[in-house]
Amino acid sequence: MLEDLSQRRSNALVHNETEQAERILMAMADCRDTVLRAIHVDLLLGRGELRAIGIDSQWASD
Repeated sequence: MLEDLSQRRSNALVHNETEQAERILMAMADCRDTVLRAIHVDLLLGRGELRAIGIDSQWASD
């Protein structure tokens, strides 16, 4: 996903579509932030808490 967005952003910049490039950059940042939140949830919550919200994690402690 990020590779696709990066390519689209590069193409927008090549064609001097700076507003489109800025929107794509924001989408890339949103994607990054979503991944970081998912990682933190896995590390911060216990296995029982994660199962309660439908996540089966091999990394969470009991």
